[in-house]
Amino acid sequence: GAIVIAGTTHFSAAGEIFRSYAGIASKTGRCATFSQDANGFLPSEGAAAVVIQRAGDAVSSPYAKIRGSAVGQDGRSPNFFAPNASAQTALLQKALKNAGAHPNDISYFEAHGTGTPVGDAIEISAINNVFGGKRTRPLILGAVKALIGHTEECAGLADSREGLLKAILCLKNNVIPPQPHLGRINQDFDLVPSRITIPRTVKAFGHIDRPRLVGVSSFGLSGTLAHIILEEPEQNTSSDEAAASEPTQPNIFTLSARSEPEFVALLERFCNYALSVDPLDASLAATCRTAQIGRDHFSYRRAWAVSSWNDLHACLESANQCPSPVRSTRRPKLSLYFCTESSSLRPIEHPVYDQVLAECNAAGLTRAPMQYFAHQLALARTLQAMGCIIGAVGGEGVGEYVAAAFAGVFSLETLASILASVTAKEDQCQVITCPRDVLDEHLLSYGPDEIEVVGRSGLHATCLSSPSGALEGLKKSLPSDASVINSPSLAFTLSEDAVPELKPHSAQLTIVSSHLGTAMPQDVVTSANYWTGLPGREFDIAEAIDMLATEGSLVVSLGPSPLVSATPDRKRVVTYDDNWLELLARVYEVGFDLDWSRVGAGEGPRVHMPSYYWCRDEEAS
Repeated sequence: GAIVIAGTTHFSAAGEIFRSYAGIASKTGRCATFSQDANGFLPSEGAAAVVIQRAGDAVSSPYAKIRGSAVGQDGRSPNFFAPNASAQTALLQKALKNAGAHPNDISYFEAHGTGTPVGDAIEISAINNVFGGKRTRPLILGAVKALIGHTEECAGLADSREGLLKAILCLKNNVIPPQPHLGRINQDFDLVPSRITIPRTVKAFGHIDRPRLVGVSSFGLSGTLAHIILEEPEQNTSSDEAAASEPTQPNIFTLSARSEPEFVALLERFCNYALSVDPLDASLAATCRTAQIGRDHFSYRRAWAVSSWNDLHACLESANQCPSPVRSTRRPKLSLYFCTESSSLRPIEHPVYDQVLAECNAAGLTRAPMQYFAHQLALARTLQAMGCIIGAVGGEGVGEYVAAAFAGVFSLETLASILASVTAKEDQCQVITCPRDVLDEHLLSYGPDEIEVVGRSGLHATCLSSPSGALEGLKKSLPSDASVINSPSLAFTLSEDAVPELKPHSAQLTIVSSHLGTAMPQDVVTSANYWTGLPGREFDIAEAIDMLATEGSLVVSLGPSPLVSATPDRKRVVTYDDNWLELLARVYEVGFDLDWSRVGAGEGPRVHMPSYYWCRDEEAS
């Protein structure tokens, strides 16, 4: 349904001169509405906006409902600054009629209350004309201009505590604040006919046997008069019920700010919010949905994959101990690294993922080893569909063929033929973490037919392959601080007879060669010799990862790799370990605007959450 955003601002650099000469501005610099000491209003500035929508179309529970309203004109009056009591009386009568309400139905009245003796007296008189003798309970009267001044054109809305918004907050929080600077009430006011009471302390605004109604007046200097009657929303709206009934499932909660100080303040607000929420009444899915599609996304970001309110609070509390938001990139790119194996074949729920898997199956990528690569290709295409721009790709061992296929060098059918021609060596394969010079010295005792260096990762990790038990003897001779990790076999052979004549196409994006450690020129990409000679080449994963990190804001390893894990600097590397939402959270943090409709929350109701924290004394980036 249609949404109306009503907003207004007021700023005046020299208007005080006019108001002072006209005698309507307070000479003491204090607005004392309804007080014996009232001597004029206090000029101020402000900006405000409200969102209005048909009740049946609302996606979250409303703060208040508009029961009825009326607009009028002051007409003839004694002078420019003296209101017309008859016009105000007619306005209130019309508003009550339009709202279908009786004067006794109004629980709280937010007056225009400028703090001028004449204006306040006439407003009280008009209220008595309409409410006098027709009430059986007190009419609580207030005017927020005594607190923040008169924002003039903005006075009907103003900031989050004046006029309409103050009345809404009274309904929401079930309290009415005291009237500032009241002192002695003006002795000329007759408060008895309408049973008017002006609070001097915080007053409870409890529920009654029917929806509470609040009246709000706003008068323009030109003579325009307006009054609106608000009704509190039902305690359990349909959207609240829908949100509360949503099943709890894993989701992503996002938090972002324009600057680090604002992020820190906002994080603390949400820590308190998550702690105060009643899980039986609030929906985690609706909360995550509101954060994803109901808030702007700024440069300083964090995101967490959560499954319960306890998860969310634990994540927020942990982050609050040492706030360190990720400074997102303006035009982020991902670099993808295709691995020899995937941690599993756990599917994700996304139509693009299903489509790519179907295409891979149709192309012949059906055997168990090939299914791992089909799974990684489907993940990569799904990341693209979610809104990620892929800047570069690379791969280890056979994974480099898969990276090339993703970049458009090979068709899926050609990739299937290549993979069908690959034979992994049935050797023992291990990654040894040890300084390269120390390891190389020990390797001098073994021949190339006993231990083969398949690849390296910088100066401290080496992948070794052995057809015999030579690795066991090598491990015994290494220093005690050396670590050994079993690895999927990265050594393989390629049957030349089984491979059709390769005709590689130009790459559609950057391919980083694990052998060269650099981005591949197009003449190398389109060279069949490079691809047929790939099995016998030693590679260095650390150099490839460094180059991928240069090409993208984040490197995503699409499966577990001991050599990737051993790279010296992994701050910009994340390994996909079957947690799709966790991966999307990391991707969001580097700056991508994701297609949230395909994340856990999807479409549905939203909820009210803490407002943004604005740091006024710091320029946000």
